[in-house]
Amino acid sequence: MFLCIRLSTTFKDNTMKRYLLLTVYIFLLVIFTNQLMSQYVRQWVARHSSKMKNGNDGSAAIINDALGNMYVTGWTSSSSTGVDFTTIKYSSFGAQEWVSTYNYSGNSEDRAVAIAVDTAGNVYVTGWNHGGSSGYDFLTIKYDRNGSIVWTVKYNLLSVLI
Repeated sequence: MFLCIRLSTTFKDNTMKRYLLLTVYIFLLVIFTNQLMSQYVRQWVARHSSKMKNGNDGSAAIINDALGNMYVTGWTSSSSTGVDFTTIKYSSFGAQEWVSTYNYSGNSEDRAVAIAVDTAGNVYVTGWNHGGSSGYDFLTIKYDRNGSIVWTVKYNLLSVLI
């Protein structure tokens, strides 16, 4: 007993063409996705917390440098200073190298939202602060490779809007 199937090289029905193309696309997507995902292996995990009960801690940005060090910025809560910028450097092996917490004036809410690293290892963090009567301020901090603050620059949003 033989089974013969004749396939036409020309498709007259557009629905059949679409179905075949979709099937091929899904097949290729599954193959390539599995190959790409299998290349990633978790190397290490690090956690940071202000240890304040019901604290408002969060991360906003992460970047790595040419040596594989990871930098994370965001915010942590403190009962004495409120919500503050927090930036952490981890080695390529996941060891915490330094942590810097920055409390802008007024003990109000400070949130870092972006981070960059230059070739010399300096770290630049920017974010915002709610400065009370002055409204919202933008704040940028430059850290050296050891986590010490080199400079800070504040820009008041209210002065632009008036």
